[in-house]
Amino acid sequence: MDGYVNGFPYFRNVKGIETFLNELKKETFLPHDAFTLAEADDVAPEDLEDFIGEDGYFSSIFDFCHTRYHVNHPKWKDRPVEMINDLRDALFQKQEYVNGRGFLCNFLDNHDTSRSAERFIPREDIGYYSMSALGSVNFFFPGIVFLYQGQAAGMLDYRKKSIDEFRDPTTFNMYRGYLQEGMTEEQALEKLNVESREHARTPMQWNAQENAGFTDGTPWFAVNPNYKEINLEAEKGKEESLYHWYRKMIALRKSDEYSELFIYGSLIPVYEKTDGVIAYEREYQGRCVLVICNLKAAPQELPFGWNVKKILLSNHKDVNIEKEKICLRGYETVIADIEK
Repeated sequence: MDGYVNGFPYFRNVKGIETFLNELKKETFLPHDAFTLAEADDVAPEDLEDFIGEDGYFSSIFDFCHTRYHVNHPKWKDRPVEMINDLRDALFQKQEYVNGRGFLCNFLDNHDTSRSAERFIPREDIGYYSMSALGSVNFFFPGIVFLYQGQAAGMLDYRKKSIDEFRDPTTFNMYRGYLQEGMTEEQALEKLNVESREHARTPMQWNAQENAGFTDGTPWFAVNPNYKEINLEAEKGKEESLYHWYRKMIALRKSDEYSELFIYGSLIPVYEKTDGVIAYEREYQGRCVLVICNLKAAPQELPFGWNVKKILLSNHKDVNIEKEKICLRGYETVIADIEK
């Protein structure tokens, strides 16, 4: 597209790179007892321990398996539940692949993708309940949780009306490539409004003041016009908000009572064949926590065979558990301390 050659095939996971990674670790990381996180998204199973095992090159690597999913991609458009089912399988498969040999970094938003709410939730369903349910999906997985700027404020994609409104050179390269593939300008712009990494790079929306409180000057990326309604200050002022939901999840994960369970506990998937549900147990030293996320807009009634000791969190004010069944509202999440 731009006359340059893609260099990845020449250095990505090539034989001999382990010599340099070991040198990097021993000469740079170890003397400082540094925590290191690698952007390594295609590590073969037989190489995993070399990367993040007890004596690995790095402390952890990101789990990128979910980044290929987008509810508005042609493969999944009008099939959001099927996409969630496939996403669930990919997330659990990645955890099984690691299986105690190290810690992954679990994230939903990052600087190279559109916003997670836009990727996993149909636009008409985006709101507090759907976004809090989505945020819970892998928050309690084994590994290290990462939150990206604006995620807890509910920031969304900034869909552009013209290619001239974009700024990132990679976005323009993509646009030229789409035109060369035979797309019209309108089709190419629509594809960018789904895929461009600029969506995650707009200025942080702190408040409803000019430029969302980000700067008194002129930011390089334009501020999303929705900043007057969607900003951190507004989220803090609501009783039910994404900001407060994330604070509750962080507090639970870090609590004296449950932190070891969430760090060291095994992951046991449940409801694996139930459409639109991502659910699992975390079990450690005889204790068990159940996480259920209904990622469908429609309510679901599920069989329920656990004794609930305590509801730890729910994104609704009440939880409907009857004898041998649980009734979940659309986009309801329940996290419970249970006896098996």
